[in-house]
Formats: sequence, C-alpha cells, structure tokens
Amino acid sequence: MFRNKLVLSLLALSSCMVSCQDDSIQSQIDDLSGKVEDLNSNLDSLDKELASLKEQHQNTLLEKIQEMDDMMASLIAENSKLSDQYSTISDSLKSIHDEVAESGSSIYYGDLLTSENFAQYTAQGASIVTGNVLVTTEEQLNALANLRVTGGNIHLSNLMDITLPALETVGGDLVVSSAKGSVVFENLFTVAGGWFNNDNSEQTSLVADKLAFVSGSVEINNNLLLETVSFETLAYMKSLSINSYWADDPSYKHIGALSNVEISNVDIEGDLTVAYGGTGTLDIGNVSGNLKLEKTNFTDINIAGTHLGGLELSYNESLVNLVVDNVKTIHGDIVIIDNKPDTGVGTFATSNTNGFETFPSFQSLTEIKGDINISGNTALTSIESFNAITSLIGSDITFNNNGTLTVLDIFNNITEASIPVSKFRSENTKVYIYEKTSWFNGFSNLLQGGDITIDIQNPTADDGGFGLFSTDVVRFEGFSSMTVATRLRLNIGDVTDFNAFNVLDRLQPGYEDYTYLSLQLPENTNVSLCPLSTLLTKIKNDELGNTNYRVYIQAINEWGWHQDVEDQNATIEELLSSCD
Repeated sequence: MFRNKLVLSLLALSSCMVSCQDDSIQSQIDDLSGKVEDLNSNLDSLDKELASLKEQHQNTLLEKIQEMDDMMASLIAENSKLSDQYSTISDSLKSIHDEVAESGSSIYYGDLLTSENFAQYTAQGASIVTGNVLVTTEEQLNALANLRVTGGNIHLSNLMDITLPALETVGGDLVVSSAKGSVVFENLFTVAGGWFNNDNSEQTSLVADKLAFVSGSVEINNNLLLETVSFETLAYMKSLSINSYWADDPSYKHIGALSNVEISNVDIEGDLTVAYGGTGTLDIGNVSGNLKLEKTNFTDINIAGTHLGGLELSYNESLVNLVVDNVKTIHGDIVIIDNKPDTGVGTFATSNTNGFETFPSFQSLTEIKGDINISGNTALTSIESFNAITSLIGSDITFNNNGTLTVLDIFNNITEASIPVSKFRSENTKVYIYEKTSWFNGFSNLLQGGDITIDIQNPTADDGGFGLFSTDVVRFEGFSSMTVATRLRLNIGDVTDFNAFNVLDRLQPGYEDYTYLSLQLPENTNVSLCPLSTLLTKIKNDELGNTNYRVYIQAINEWGWHQDVEDQNATIEELLSSCD
C-alpha cells in the first residue's frame, strides 16, 4: 500500500516536469525519485526479512514437533504405556505439523507478551503461536481459549482457575506461578521442555489427564493448599518432584494438604520424589534415577517397573503394602527406614492400620549397586528377602531394629559383595545386623566378608534379654560358605541353636582396629559353638598371623550380665571340648 502511494507520487511529479522548466524543480524531482527507489529497495528488504523470519519461526516449530515425535518413537519399544498412546499423540502432532506447514492465518508469528500482541492475535483468529506466551490477566487467558500450540515457553501467572481447553502441545517450558484455585489442561498431550508449578500458595489442584510425555523435568513444590495432582495417562518424563512441605504445621509433621497423587505407572528417566503429602495408592513405573518417598501417607506403593536407580522410603507412617515384584535391578542405595504407624493415642493418632507388617521379598531382584539400610520399621513381623541376589556392589548392609521378627532370612544366594576403593583394590562389604528374631538365616553362600557385626536377641523378652529359665528357641544359621572376613563381632547371648561360619578360618582386621573377634557367648552354656571350631583353634594357637590382633570373649556372670572372661584360652578349650 505504501509502495503504491510512492509510485503515484512519482508519476505526478514526473507530469509536472513536462510542464515546468524550472531547473530547481527538476533537481528536486530527481532527488525524490532517488529516495523513492531507495525506499522501495528497503521495503523489498523488509519483505524478505519478514518472510525469512516467518520461515525461521515456522521451521523451528516444525523441528520441535519432529523432535518430540522422534523421541517418543525411540521410547515406545521400552515403554508400553507410551506405545499405547503414541498413535493418538502422533496424529495430534501431524495435524499441527500440517497446519504450520501451510502457513495460514491460524499461525501467529512471534511472542504474545503485551496487550498489543494479544489484540493482533485475537484479530487474526490464530490458534498456534510460534514464540513465547505470557498470560497475566483473565482477559488474556480467555483470548487463548482456542490455543493449540506454543512454539516456545508459556507462563501463566497471577490467575484464578486456569484452563486452556484446546492446548495440545507446548514447545518449551510450561510455568505456573502465583496461581489460585484449579489448574486444568483438558487436552494437553506433550510438553517439549519442563513444567514448573512452584510456590502457588492458593492453588488447589493440577490436572492434565491426557498428558503423556514431558521431555524435561516437572517440579510441583511448595503449593500449600494443593490437594490433587492428576496425570492419569502420563507415560514418560525426565524427572518429577512433588513436595507439599508445610512449615507451620502445629503437629510438626509438616505434611501439607496434598492427598490425591495420580501418576499412572510413569517411567522417569531421572529422579522421582514425593514428599510431605499423598494418600491411598501410588503407582510407579521404571525410575532410572532415585525413587524417594518421604513422609507421605500412602498406604500402598506399587512399583510396576523392572529397574530403579535407587530406592528410599522413609517416615511413611501409613504404609501397609510395598509391591516390588517386577524389580530386577537397583543401581543405587536401598534405604527403607522408620516406616511405622504413628505412636500417638486417641485424637493424636493418625494411623488406622497395623502398619508395614510384611516386608517384600524382592523376588525378581538380582542386581544391586549400592548400600542397603533397612531400619526402624517396627511393625514388621518377618523379613524373607533379597534371596535372588547373587552379587552386590556396595559398602554396607544394615538391618536394625525392625520390630519383632519370626524370621530374618536374607541374601542366601549371594556369593560376592564388595565395593571398589581404587582402580586396583576392593573392600568386602560390611554387614551390621541388630534384630530381635526367633530365626536368623543369612548369607549362606557368601565367600568373603568385611566387618561383620551381628546381635541377635530373643524377640519375646521385653528388654532384649533372655532369662536363665526361658524355653524360647532362638536359632542362628548362615555364613556357611565364608572362609575369610575382616573382623567378626557376635553378640549371641540369647541364641539357643548356633550353626554358622562353619568354614571361617581367617580374619584380617585393618590397622585402624586390631580387634578381629568379639564374642558374647550364649547364656545357655549347653549351646554348641563347634561350627566356629576352626577359627577358635587358630586363635588359641596364635595362627592368625599377627600377635597384635586382639580377641574379646564375654560370658554370663553370676548376676546375669556379660563380662570379659579371665582366661580366654581356657574358655576356648572348654568350647572346643565337645567338638569332634
């Protein structure tokens, strides 16, 4: 239009040149003619730049769509849930791709940041924005009712009851800040970046039940009134953090309002954390990073995946069932501690169950690369677990104060357990067990051990003691293949039947502690320790190779306490006297 006016002006002035002879006028006309040519040249350049910019935005958006499609296609072989949804998502992305490729009026090129941008977008009737979107008013939110795609980030801030009913794909990050009430995305399938939903003190729900794929991380933290997080069809995301910490909780539990968490057996490439909230059932798929559930009120935790990068369950007072039947590998630490019912009474009690009574067997688990700490789960009644493991890479295995156990049956197929400490040297894994159990049976095939500390107590004695007149049976079995260990500490005062360490003949304590054997003898003097005869004979004959090595043996005294024996060799000879 501007170019046409310039052409007409030039023609009028040329007509004047025919009738006018004044040289100055001719000079002005020539000058103006030159400026018009320059302006036309600039306009041509601007047209080309605009076309190039549109093409660049168009190509960038098309590339993002293709990248998401390619990434999902590469994941579906190992993610059956994503595979089931891939057809629907791919159709959506193809529809968007075709619409962008046509470059029609439905595409708004650039960012939506100002009121002028929104006015132009509305007038155009667009449904696709190639750039970033910032929404801070209800009017702007309503203007996006038909928005299907953003090529860049979308930031929703200071809004009440957010909904974008047509939004299918976000090409960058999705950010929700200072939101109030509900946040609902009815048709959102994919997010190419991350999702950040933090510090929304008055938000009550977050729902995106068609969401299947998030390329980046999802953070849903410090939303005090948030009650519901629902991703019913979610199949994949990079990492997920949901933390409902309530700093001012008068009960000092700090558990926020979060109750409903639906993440639908999602597969996580990185870490998955849910803390300070959640009730009912939580279903989880594969987690390649660390799975951490801390101070939740979930009763049932179902892990359907086959691999975890670590497992940490702590202070989950309402936990009843932990299902891990499909888990084959855990490449990280296993920490399951203090999952026990609330000890409050009356109106101060929060648990309506008996708690976490049955420890899972981990029946499919064959490989662990990390330490193990199972402690303080005081409602447990038995542990028969980790018996499919054949090898472990880790520095410590700990079982401590896990209720009153009828049986503790663990790691009976493992043959080797150690941790590399340098390129050329490894150290054998340390084992620490302090439990009340009627029957301990463990590590029957382990060939070499590190520091081994085992304290087995009678589960029926209130104070952990035994009592001289008790008829309870406390059995200690295992370690029957081990020939060498770093050092051995056995507190077996309550044991009535001992059959362990049958072939152990060598201890190798380090320079930091030359005590290679500490032995608290059974209170019942009729209990045979003949399985230790090879080791005890070498100790008596000073055949373990270092005169600086120390031995501590304790026996029950007349007051019912254990104290050091006066003559260790004499005590050993007495122990060996009944052995063949």
